[in-house]
Amino acid sequence: MISYNYRTARAREVRAIDPDLQAAVDYALAANAPNTLRAYDADWRHFAEWCERRGATPLPAAPDTVAAYLAAHARGGGVRRLRLSTLQRRLAAIGAYHGASRHPNPARAPQVQATWHGIRREHDWSQDRAAPAVTTVLRRLVATCDPQRYIGLRDRAMLLIGFAALLRRSELVALEVADLTVVAAGLEVRLSSRRGRDGDGEVRAVPYGRHAETCPVRAWLAWRDGAGLSQGPAFRPVHPRLRVAAGGADAARRRATIQAAPRLTDLAVYRAVQSAAHRAGVASPGKYRGHSLRAGAAVQAASVASDAELAAAGGWSTIEGVRRYTADSRIWDNPVAGRLGL
Repeated sequence: MISYNYRTARAREVRAIDPDLQAAVDYALAANAPNTLRAYDADWRHFAEWCERRGATPLPAAPDTVAAYLAAHARGGGVRRLRLSTLQRRLAAIGAYHGASRHPNPARAPQVQATWHGIRREHDWSQDRAAPAVTTVLRRLVATCDPQRYIGLRDRAMLLIGFAALLRRSELVALEVADLTVVAAGLEVRLSSRRGRDGDGEVRAVPYGRHAETCPVRAWLAWRDGAGLSQGPAFRPVHPRLRVAAGGADAARRRATIQAAPRLTDLAVYRAVQSAAHRAGVASPGKYRGHSLRAGAAVQAASVASDAELAAAGGWSTIEGVRRYTADSRIWDNPVAGRLGL
């Protein structure tokens, strides 16, 4: 998708230079995971359309154009105000397009960086980020999921698997029943959207939990078997009042309703986390969102795993991406102040 838009923007130029260069650009973009490509594609379209309305050139973009784009959408005057996390992703998309097309990345220009740092300072980056649902918080969220209702079984499994496998919301709702394989040690979660070593999707290991009430493997089995799922989306919509039936024709009808339901959207993960946070009565429940599961796992694991291990486990493309979550947890890892002989 991103390659298509790139060719739309520069097809004539690339063909005029060298067809091999066009192939190199496509390969450079394809190095990203499909979910990343889809996000970049939407982000780039937003930036390019904004440039078109202003009569500016998106590729290559002048640093002042990128700085103005950030300022406009941080302030929200006349255009939709964007979250800081969204603006950061837009900057990454702009950089990806320019890097793949062999143009200097305008996002790295001093005036763009100065604008970005000013936006972060004024709008308080820490207030914009999702609160990490660490293990103690996750226990409280999961405890509110009613096991007598199908939505409780589903949300419990969704929250625990999303946390244990460090999944993005899009990866969580993209799972098929066939992607979750129970083995002797636990659960193998295959991410078809991410290339593994065998080219058939990355696999993440989720062991059995030490506590039955927060075991992601048992939670998945309870939801899968309770709903009678054998194929199709692993997580799908259910009526919030639909109770788990003991058996008989009534149970069969309820399961058939669930089995016929479509795939959840990633908005459902957001709603599941938000609802559980409000039910659990945690502080600032509005700060707990879909990304809280992945962020919480990273923060929780920071004390027992290196940033490189976390990057590999959660599919972060750079160590810097992990450090956004782990930096605060590591300030007491042999601090310099403790080595000053005081």
